[in-house]
Amino acid sequence: ISINLQIVDRSFYIEEFIDGSYDLGISTHSVKDTELISTKLTEVTWAPCATPAYLASHRQVQKPDDLAGHACLIHQRHAPDGVWEFFGAETQVAAVKVDGSFSTNSALVLRDAALSELGIAMLPTYLVRADMEQGRLIRVLPEWNCRKKPAYLIYPQLKHLPRRTRVLIDYLREAFRQQAA
Repeated sequence: ISINLQIVDRSFYIEEFIDGSYDLGISTHSVKDTELISTKLTEVTWAPCATPAYLASHRQVQKPDDLAGHACLIHQRHAPDGVWEFFGAETQVAAVKVDGSFSTNSALVLRDAALSELGIAMLPTYLVRADMEQGRLIRVLPEWNCRKKPAYLIYPQLKHLPRRTRVLIDYLREAFRQQAA
């Protein structure tokens, strides 16, 4: 198996699988194309994060509503309306309209912006786990949870799926199952 990683922020098209551009895709949204299979791979945890320096030089965030006064870095696909949802203890729910001067369609770029001390970013925890463990980023509002977002495997509906694709699908499902356990 060889991997050619393409990071794009758009839907997959059946033509890309037919012409050999892709054997398999991973997406944060399902596809509606009846010629493609879209099956849930995992649930991705997202969390608000910022650098220690940003947090030290700005007003403390103790509850979700406190985010309204901060520079929040917006992911255009996961919060296109700029609303971040939080779930606390005892069925507490908070939806906060956040504001900021930076938005992007890329979690990678959003992470870099947060590391550059531009503000607080809502990021997938798998992407920032090492940053948090090493103290480069701090999880804001750790006692509040955010809605998990699904990640899907996308592949063509074929009579005979290539063995390499089947092996990779099985590997990814097992790897994500173990990570969730």
